[in-house]
Amino acid sequence: IIEQYPDLRATILSKLVNSLENVTNSGVMCVCLWILGEYTDDADGVKDSFDEINRQLGEAPFTVEETKEETKDGDDEPKLVTKNVVLADGTYATQTVYSEVK
Repeated sequence: IIEQYPDLRATILSKLVNSLENVTNSGVMCVCLWILGEYTDDADGVKDSFDEINRQLGEAPFTVEETKEETKDGDDEPKLVTKNVVLADGTYATQTVYSEVK
């Protein structure tokens, strides 16, 4: 309908933005987001669509917070490291070594 009647795009898109809160199926939400991205032409429509999507879905997590583990007193101990190696005849073997902390 949006493709065939360009005069009705603004009305249809504004109704779609206002009805995003009623969408419960993820497939339907994907189609709604595609329609908004494909047919919204003016800057105000893009801003309104983006604001409504953020209101419905929440802010996107662009960064992941890293938690630092507290250092233990026993970090000076050697650690056991296991790795796969290729032998001279082309077969694989597992090698276990101790690595010391510098």
